[in-house]
Amino acid sequence: MNKDDQKEMDHSEHVSATDQTCFEEKKMHSCDDCGLVFENIHDLQRHVITRCQENRKRKHDEDEDTIHKKMRLDDVSSEEDNDSAENDDNGFDFIVNEVWDDHSTQNDRKIKQLMEDDMSKKDAKEEASDIMLSKDRSLFMKKYKDFLMHMHELNVSRLHRMIKQEVIELVAEKDVHIDQAIEQVIKRHRTDFDSLFENYDESDDKDDSEDDIETENESE
Repeated sequence: MNKDDQKEMDHSEHVSATDQTCFEEKKMHSCDDCGLVFENIHDLQRHVITRCQENRKRKHDEDEDTIHKKMRLDDVSSEEDNDSAENDDNGFDFIVNEVWDDHSTQNDRKIKQLMEDDMSKKDAKEEASDIMLSKDRSLFMKKYKDFLMHMHELNVSRLHRMIKQEVIELVAEKDVHIDQAIEQVIKRHRTDFDSLFENYDESDDKDDSEDDIETENESE
């Protein structure tokens, strides 16, 4: 190695050391995505937002991952919904049972008639069920409509909304079973129900008063 080469190498090492010192003194800021160095944070932010291709690529990949994860979660949720669809309809059981109770006499009569025509008991039950289906459906829809009307009226009630909210909080926050939560909240508000009967008595008094007035008018 000649003197000129040695001199250039020494100068390069000196410059490199000087650059490193300046970098440390100025606290230069580098882009995490592409590695470019900037003198101040504002230039770095502007670069990241508007120019850095690596940053855009990373965000695009993250967005793609998010979309795929959401799709997988939606698929799982959809499968769970399908698996539990039948169980979700159990809330209708009390209405269905009422319909069966109301139509039990008619249904038994149909079964008896069919069995008298030499039909087996099993076949007679299935045939009677098919015959009664339209009547069962009509009565079910009437009862369900009445139930929805009652629910609408209850949802208007401040007392009912408060009770429902307290039940939800007990179940969600304290992990209390729904039956126990309802029982606890109803007992807590037992004195609040007294006013309902007072209003009912006032309504009866008003009706009696109107009946008395009508009777007096008729007698005149």
